[in-house]
Amino acid sequence: MPLLLLAALPAWAQPLAGTYTIGGATADYNTLADAITYINNWGISGPVVFEILPGTYTGTDAQGSIDNLSGSSPTNTVTFRPRDGRGTVELNPTGASGTNYVFQLSNSNYVTIEDLTLNNSDGTYGTDVAFTGTSSYNTVTRCLLKGSTSGTSSRNKSRVFADGLSGTGNVIAEDSIVNGSYAIYWNGDGSASGARFENNMMVEPYRGGVYLASSNDDQILNNTIITDDASISPDDFWGFWNEYTNGTQIIGNTLESPYVSTYYYYPFYMYECNTQGTNKMLVRENTFNVSTYGYFTGFEVYYSTNYDISQNTVNMYNDNWYPQTNGLYVYNYPGGATYGNNTKKDSNSFNIETPNYGYIYFQSSYYGRNHSFSGNNVSINTTGYIDQFYANGDYVDKAKVSDNTINLQGNWGANAYISGYSSDSVLIEHNDFSLSTPDWYSYAYLYVFDYGKECKVRNNKIIVEGGTDGGTDVSAYSTSSGPNSLTNNEFSGNTFKGIINGSWPYGYALRLGGGNNDKVFNNVIIGKSTGSGAAMYGLYVDAWAGKYDVYNNTIA
Repeated sequence: MPLLLLAALPAWAQPLAGTYTIGGATADYNTLADAITYINNWGISGPVVFEILPGTYTGTDAQGSIDNLSGSSPTNTVTFRPRDGRGTVELNPTGASGTNYVFQLSNSNYVTIEDLTLNNSDGTYGTDVAFTGTSSYNTVTRCLLKGSTSGTSSRNKSRVFADGLSGTGNVIAEDSIVNGSYAIYWNGDGSASGARFENNMMVEPYRGGVYLASSNDDQILNNTIITDDASISPDDFWGFWNEYTNGTQIIGNTLESPYVSTYYYYPFYMYECNTQGTNKMLVRENTFNVSTYGYFTGFEVYYSTNYDISQNTVNMYNDNWYPQTNGLYVYNYPGGATYGNNTKKDSNSFNIETPNYGYIYFQSSYYGRNHSFSGNNVSINTTGYIDQFYANGDYVDKAKVSDNTINLQGNWGANAYISGYSSDSVLIEHNDFSLSTPDWYSYAYLYVFDYGKECKVRNNKIIVEGGTDGGTDVSAYSTSSGPNSLTNNEFSGNTFKGIINGSWPYGYALRLGGGNNDKVFNNVIIGKSTGSGAAMYGLYVDAWAGKYDVYNNTIA
């Protein structure tokens, strides 16, 4: 019976294997659409290569949707490429609502698209490669992906697009991706995994570089995003967006923005990425060089846990007076014990210059345990208003803030805060702080504040100088909750130097209160006031000081 059925079919209706040409009457297939229709109907029986003859192809014949091909496997693959090499073939259809692609991979596997120029030229629907369903182990490489240059925030104009994808192992590598809303918009269904976006050049995407959501164990490696056209000014821009992802590796990427007028600019954004087990999210060795006009955050992290943000470089210049500039912002409230656990922000470099507010926020807004902020170099220079550095925050347990160099220069203020309310087992050591301001005030707080216990603040160097119209407050163990609000904490081996140059009424080099078996020893505490009517206290003990063991300190 099978033999009779085969004999009844046309001679050409066979699964394909081998190399075939596309493009014109002399080719094996007149159009790309013809070739795709054939393999959708009849499948493949071995590796298949379609070589497209030189030329620019337009209209609906220059696009196609590839289905789950019968016979496809890791060995039986399908490849689309130019016959005469890269730059000789352009596929230029005009997308529409139901056909928003040059290639659509619809539940298809083991398809490679290489060395082609894909140009979906529609101004509204501008996707070049779309992934749907269970599509897995497909590759788009060394292609030029482009289209209409008009700006839009709609995801329908993402050059690479996936939504609700459940597939695994897809690769976008070594492509040049020009304009579009997002260069790559990749939204899984929660089970998608193992995508790799590597060595791509993304030039002037309007809304963002890589949007990644609801996917697992993906890699974003060694990509470059360039946005330097000041005429392109969306309300907001994200370089690398991660939402509901787990185990992602974002390593070795570069974002270059010599000048952008976007008001909200985020090179890296993470929301509810809560990796379980040993597959920690890795965000490492990335470089962001940005000059912007608006609100800027180098790394913005919300409600996430089990991640490592390390060895990154953020250089930021903001020439707008009003909005603030954040090198790092981490927010967990009101997540309680759910968020902010098992995290690292180590060995990063943050260089910020802004006329107004410059910030580093690390766990500043509540909760988190087993996290580290160590070995970082932070330089913030505000020519107008205030620098601020926050580490830890409230309800933080088993955290380490160590070996950081923090240099804050603010025209009207420079503030540093470490630790906070109801924190346990926090280690703050070997940090070097230099804070200064010419006009107003500077504050540096290394404190265990209200209900802290088993914390160690040791071997830090703090030099803080207030300006001609302000004062300085260098404080540790500041509290307002009365006796016995602190328990078994240690403050040792630190050098505190506080200078008031103006008429601010008072400041503190070291302030104690609320202790319960707390130890303060081997510190050098220097308080100095040069202004009229001002006082700088070397050691100040509150009325509710509590029980402290204070010995071998030098106070000058």
